[in-house]
Amino acid sequence: MKRRTQLKPKPTLPSPRTTTFVLHDCEATKVFIAGSFTGWALVPMDRLGQEGRWEKRLVLGACRHEYRYVVDGEWIDDPEAVEFVPNPHGSRNCIIAVLGSI
Repeated sequence: MKRRTQLKPKPTLPSPRTTTFVLHDCEATKVFIAGSFTGWALVPMDRLGQEGRWEKRLVLGACRHEYRYVVDGEWIDDPEAVEFVPNPHGSRNCIIAVLGSI
């Protein structure tokens, strides 16, 4: 008589999430975002309208990510960020926590 083997369900990884980054700067001419999710490569943000709203939608894995904005060549904090960590350049990186769903 054969024994039935019960298969264990495979663990499901959290789904990536579309995350929208928004920066308001009416005087900026070029805005980029860079972070742990881009390998710190600069990714251009899109200017929406004339009100100085810059936006970028990125698909991020569920975890804590570090990032900063680059506005007209200057690295800046996200004014809306609430959590930061020191970086090796003597300043700090912003943190965004992306929660996944299973």
